Amino acid sequence: MMHADGESRNHRMVRCRVTEHVGDLGVAVSLVSPSSDVPAFINSRFLGDGARVPAGEFPEVGSILDAVVLGSHQSGELRLSARESSLERARARVSTTGAGRQSRSSPAGYPVPTRDRGR
Repeated sequence: MMHADGESRNHRMVRCRVTEHVGDLGVAVSLVSPSSDVPAFINSRFLGDGARVPAGEFPEVGSILDAVVLGSHQSGELRLSARESSLERARARVSTTGAGRQSRSSPAGYPVPTRDRGR
């Protein structure tokens, strides 16, 4: 899936709200940050590290989750991961941008460049 500017959304961090439990398959979510009308889904295998999360342990409808974009379905629906290991890898990717230029992350995990002061 591509942004309007052509940049891939894969491996980007997003914040989402659980909108529905879809049987024992996972949860439908809406993107909160960045805001988008693109449908998104988190498979029960990607709700936590380890084994598939059982339906009785899905996050409540209305819960806010941080997640990472894994890709998109042919229909255009985004596939997300809320695994802590996925989030840690995404945070590590945005911790350095370019040749030694450090950045910090916004609450949704997007890089916010800071100046390299020669430290």
